[in-house]
Amino acid sequence: TLVILLIFIVGAFILLVFSSQLSDILKGKTDIETCRLSVLAHAKAKTLPIVRVDTPRSAISLDCPRRILKIFEDKVEVNDKKSAEYDFNKLTAEDVNRIVAEELKTCWYMMVEGNRNVFEQSIFFSEGKYYTCLICAEIEFNKNIKPTTFEGLNDYLKSRKIPEQDLSYFDYLVRSQREIFAYLPYGQYYNPFGYGTRNKIAEEKINTNEKYLIYFLAMKPAWLVEKTRAYTSAYYIGLGKENKLTEECDILVN
Repeated sequence: TLVILLIFIVGAFILLVFSSQLSDILKGKTDIETCRLSVLAHAKAKTLPIVRVDTPRSAISLDCPRRILKIFEDKVEVNDKKSAEYDFNKLTAEDVNRIVAEELKTCWYMMVEGNRNVFEQSIFFSEGKYYTCLICAEIEFNKNIKPTTFEGLNDYLKSRKIPEQDLSYFDYLVRSQREIFAYLPYGQYYNPFGYGTRNKIAEEKINTNEKYLIYFLAMKPAWLVEKTRAYTSAYYIGLGKENKLTEECDILVN
C-alpha cells in the first residue's frame, strides 16, 4: 500500500509539473495568435488617411504585448516563467542564436510577415515618409552570467531551417520584401536585395551585458506619395539595442 501511495504521489507531482508547463506553452501560443489576429483586424478596419501621423484612427487596436525574455546559464524565462521551448544545460552561442532566431520568426509571424497594410498614413506630400515601430520582444541576460560575446547569428539565420519547414530563417524574414519591391526603382531608401534590409537583422555579435529589442518596423510614406509609386509602405524585422530604435523609429506604438 505504501509503494502504491508513493507511486501515486510521484505520478501526481509529474502530472502537475507537466500540466503547468503545458499551460505556459499554450498561453504563450495564444498570446502570439491573439496578436496576429489583432494585426489582421487592424489592417482590415483602418480608416482613411489622417492629417497627423501621431493620431491613429483605426477602430481596432493592436493586442501585442512585449515578450520579456531573460536568459540564464541553464534556462530561459519568458514573462517571468521558465520556458519549455528553450531547453539546454549550459548556454552556448548555438543556444543564443536559436533563441534570437525563434523570436525574430515569432515577431514576423505575429505581424503577418509584412503582408498587411498596418498603421495609418498622412495624406499630404509635405509629411514625407515616417517610421513606425512595434516592439515584439525584449531580451537580456541574467546578471550572474560572465560577460561574454556570442557570434554567428548571421550564419545561423542563413544556414538553419525553420522546424518542419523547408525554409531558412533568413529567407522567411526577407521573402516578402523581395516580392514587394520587385517593381520599384533600385534607389529606394531601403534596398531589400542585399542582406537583411538595411542590416535590420545583421547584429552579428550578441553581448551578455546588453539588452536587445526585436521589433517590427513600418516605413509609411504619405498616402498621395504611395499612390504615385514613388515609395510604398514596407515592413521589416529589426534587432538592436534601445538606441537603434531611437535612431530608426519616429513612432513607437507599444
